[in-house]
Amino acid sequence: MNDADKFRLFRAGTGTNECQDMIKALGCNQLLSQLNEKSTIMKWVKYLREHPEATNKLFIDSGAFSAHTKGKEVDVDSYIQFMNEIDDVVWVFAQVDKIPGRFGQPKTPQELADAPRESWENYLYMVDKVKSRDKLLPIFHQGEDFKWLHNMLNYKHADGKPIWYIGISPANDVSVSEKKKWLEVVFKIIKESPNPNVHTHAFGMTTISVLEQYPFTSADSTSWLLSAANGSIIVDGKTLPISDRRIHDNGNLLNRNPALKASVEEKAKKYGYTLEQLSEDPAARRLFNIQTLRDWEVNYAYRGVDLYKNLLW
Repeated sequence: MNDADKFRLFRAGTGTNECQDMIKALGCNQLLSQLNEKSTIMKWVKYLREHPEATNKLFIDSGAFSAHTKGKEVDVDSYIQFMNEIDDVVWVFAQVDKIPGRFGQPKTPQELADAPRESWENYLYMVDKVKSRDKLLPIFHQGEDFKWLHNMLNYKHADGKPIWYIGISPANDVSVSEKKKWLEVVFKIIKESPNPNVHTHAFGMTTISVLEQYPFTSADSTSWLLSAANGSIIVDGKTLPISDRRIHDNGNLLNRNPALKASVEEKAKKYGYTLEQLSEDPAARRLFNIQTLRDWEVNYAYRGVDLYKNLLW
């Protein structure tokens, strides 16, 4: 993993076979859930074993949240066994984290306090049993006590080395501004810790500007898939409505000024599409988004903000 310093965007979700073919062909990275997408994982395992020259990276999620929504929990030992069987082609994989309480019901203070402790215990249990300990990501969630982040950053393996990669999971039910305030604290703690150069993965981060502002190593997003389904395309890291079925939406490209439309049309031609195709066909939007996000990833630049840079450096 000597090229780990390169920023990586992992596509979450699979789309169609055509989408998967394009993701492979472009060297894009893929995140898949071992709970819900095991058949697709095995297709990727076969592909990567047959194509050792491929640059795609495969990230496996435990599916703990999906299990939680169904009132179930992931079998930790089965997950460990599966990861060990495909260790040769997996880039990183998430620990089995504990989701507090019952899905859809208010969480008690005790449930909120117990969840990160159980998650950390799961990490310690797993790290001794997986083939590649540095591929296993512990996860720190927004809303958890920051002592658990300190715990990860202060931890040393038996050989004295710190944790190499950690997952940072912003809450889904808060505003972008609230996420950013929380991330400022997270990265300040990291910078001042004994492990200031730890690699970080942003779980479920769909806001491109946030990924450019904070020094993540990687992130996963379903934006390529969901925006297409909702009638939008991604241009220069921004989501732009274009569907003819959303003609009355504010900001729809079809209603915008001619100069902007001409600019987007030129970008569409670069990838082999017309504005008409993108406005009418969700499949075309999916493929377009895969390509534009790949270009963004390849040209990724950490930008930060002056105040933020002064805070950290």
